[in-house]
Amino acid sequence: MKRFFTFLMAVWALLSISQTVKADDVTVYFQCPSDWATPVHAYVYNQSSHFTEWSATDECTKVYTSKGVELWKYSFDSKFTKVIFQNHETSSQYPSSGIDVINEHVYTSGGP
Repeated sequence: MKRFFTFLMAVWALLSISQTVKADDVTVYFQCPSDWATPVHAYVYNQSSHFTEWSATDECTKVYTSKGVELWKYSFDSKFTKVIFQNHETSSQYPSSGIDVINEHVYTSGGP
């Protein structure tokens, strides 16, 4: 019984550590200009690390608001503090340098 209890405590400790180490996800939305080809891709980074190279950026997910407005949704690790949206086909991007990440925020090419 003592071994079983020790085992359970070890499992609980590992689960607790894994939950505190995992960063929260952040979700942002982007309403792209009408002249952009879709899908939209997102590039996220912070001062010390980059998520990925431009050539391998992730595709955002198309979603619609309750009023039918098309948005592009992207979720990522909260350690990244800047985001750039890209028209992957033409390499157009918004903004030219990263914009501060605000969770659950909608960005447009006209500004956040």
